[in-house]
Amino acid sequence: MAGRYRIVQSVLSVYDIIQRHHNLRDIIVITNNADSTNQFLASVGLIHNSSECCNERMYLKTRNTISDGKLWGCTVCGRTRSIRRDSFFTESHLPLTRFPELMYYWAEMEYKQSVVMRQVGIGPEAIVNWYNYFRDVCAMWCFDHIGDVVVEWRRYNTSNTFMSFIKCIRQYYPV
Repeated sequence: MAGRYRIVQSVLSVYDIIQRHHNLRDIIVITNNADSTNQFLASVGLIHNSSECCNERMYLKTRNTISDGKLWGCTVCGRTRSIRRDSFFTESHLPLTRFPELMYYWAEMEYKQSVVMRQVGIGPEAIVNWYNYFRDVCAMWCFDHIGDVVVEWRRYNTSNTFMSFIKCIRQYYPV
């Protein structure tokens, strides 16, 4: 990924996002390292896949001193920019590698907060704040779609709430 102008080759459409299904095992593999997490988040449109500065494309720089592992670098002025900039994760200090798992646990709603805190490695105040934030994003979607009929097909008797939640975030935090 270093020296490239984008994180992934293409970003999935909303339709393609809904067609995907991820279980907890998939999420653990995705969050195994910063690069695979960044690729997943860019592919579903939750972080920018590319960035510009000085009317030129920025390139990905590797920085082992930051939790995300990468940042954008300008080839003209030398400025750097976080890969989180202008995204759902902009103000967060939580490593990006923890988000897919936290979002999965919240979307599936089968896990107590105490279990999620241990699994993801966050404190009680952080989990309450993030769960409230996630709920608010879904509430905005519900208010904007009052009267809409939403039918989500279940494939192989499994739920797709995680990817549906990503679709909601992407609608309100477009990158």
